Parts: sequence; structure tokens; C-alpha cells
Amino acid sequence: LRGKPKIFIVQACRGVKKDRGYEVVPAVTDGGGTSKSAPTDRRLPDRAPTRGDWVMGLSTVPGYSAWRNDTVGSWYIQAFTKVLKMNAQKDHLVDMLTDVNRVVSQEYRTVDGYMQSTEIISHLSKKIYLKGP
Repeated sequence: LRGKPKIFIVQACRGVKKDRGYEVVPAVTDGGGTSKSAPTDRRLPDRAPTRGDWVMGLSTVPGYSAWRNDTVGSWYIQAFTKVLKMNAQKDHLVDMLTDVNRVVSQEYRTVDGYMQSTEIISHLSKKIYLKGP
């Protein structure tokens, strides 16, 4: 599978901590931009990293629980399928995983007020688009 992107979606707890979140204070910006690295003109060897071309979407961050509803399933998989249904024809995978994080962190809560944050680990060198019916 060298040179082919690998996609891992993991729904599992990664610990026992429970997240209540924090109070959000509006951010103030100075209007400054971000800088990007300039491409190099030097020719690099025709090689690729051994551990390249993979992305992993994880249902929670290290040390924390991943929540699920006994009737409709895990928050992460619910959000993942919702985002894929809405955006798979136009967005690339990492953008969709970012949307999944937004949905899980903003739209789901336990009755006790606990929440969840997902994690994305990417070693992709190209954007992945999922084309379906």
C-alpha cells in the first residue's frame, strides 16, 4: 500500500477523564496575517517518508472518555456520518474531520454537562476527496 493513502477512524475511549469544558471568552485579533513557507527550488530525491500518507480520526483525546448514546450510538460516529453525508462531494477528508470535531464539541452533551473533543493525526501529503454516489 505504499503511496496509497490510509484512513483510520477509531471510536474508543482513551482514558477515564471526563471533560466539562471551559467558559469561552471572545478572542481579540490584531488583523495580522499568517506566513507560509516558501517552496524550495532545489530538487529533492525521489523518495517518500516510510510512515507517510495516512490520517487517523480519533473519537477523543488521550486520557478522556468517548461518549455514546445507548439508542443511536457514539457521538463521534453520529457526527462523522452526518458530516460525510453533507460534505463528501465537495470537501476533503481533513476538513471534514475538523467539521466532525466542531459538531461533537458543540452539539453533544451528557445530562451531567460533560462534553468531548476529537483528535486528528495527519501524515498526508495530498488532500483526499471521497467521491460517492
